[in-house]
Amino acid sequence: MNFLLKMDLDNDATQTNQDIADLLRGLADQFARYGGDALVEEGAILRDYNGNTIGSWAIANHTHA
Repeated sequence: MNFLLKMDLDNDATQTNQDIADLLRGLADQFARYGGDALVEEGAILRDYNGNTIGSWAIANHTHA
């Protein structure tokens, strides 16, 4: 199983380490709200503080040979 995170840093709202940290904290908060022990096997769009789509995350079952 893999956790996949893609984030585009080519916009005005993702230019500093603090911007990235804030986005990751927000994502961690989303996971905490799900609660329980089971992994959430769905994905979501990541948005910056301006509401622009800047990436996505997913939990996927991938096997590598």
